[in-house]
Amino acid sequence: MITHFSVIDLFLQASFLVKIVIFILFFLSIVSWTLIIKRSMILFKAFKHEDIFEDKFGSSLADLFKFYQDVKKCKDKISGSEEIFYLGFREFIRLRKSNSNSPEFIMQSTKRSMRIVLSKRINELSTDLGFLATIASISPYIGLFGTVYGIMNTFISLGGGTNHASLTMMAPGIAEALVATGIGLFTAIPAMMAYNYFSTQVSKLENSYNIFLEEFYSILYRLVMLAQEQ
Repeated sequence: MITHFSVIDLFLQASFLVKIVIFILFFLSIVSWTLIIKRSMILFKAFKHEDIFEDKFGSSLADLFKFYQDVKKCKDKISGSEEIFYLGFREFIRLRKSNSNSPEFIMQSTKRSMRIVLSKRINELSTDLGFLATIASISPYIGLFGTVYGIMNTFISLGGGTNHASLTMMAPGIAEALVATGIGLFTAIPAMMAYNYFSTQVSKLENSYNIFLEEFYSILYRLVMLAQEQ
């Protein structure tokens, strides 16, 4: 019989199935925190990269072709709006050479190319968010399963050994079963908070990318219209 209710003692006294449930929850918690740290670093770099690129782009509007050549030199390291700019401008240049008399076709194809880049980038930033949401949603139920089994097991063992089950006799078994629910919540709550936070951050980046795409599209549209008037 457990004489004090430390978490370690409760775990050691738990049934085999409850221990398995707790191990699963600890594993999910480790996976969850790994994803949280990894995704935090990725999003931090994405926001930082976006700020740096916006400053560079704002000071390079006078000569977009030169800026394009500079970006091209490090094209393997670009992302976000910089990648939208690079691939969009590359498509724009290519189409102008072969379809100089079709401005609408040039602009539609250029915008489609930039939209594809944007979609791919958002998909990359959203990687693992679905798994975090899954951990957040299933962890409490896994913990609840361990608790229900532990309490049921406690009642069965008491029912077979005595006619007068007291609270003192039942408390250790119930306490060890409730540990599973506690760990389930411990796993689920950070995962859900991280999922909501990361989803908001990805939405902010997507909005930033969309704003840049539309602004850059307007710049290219003016360029192609000016070329038609000349």
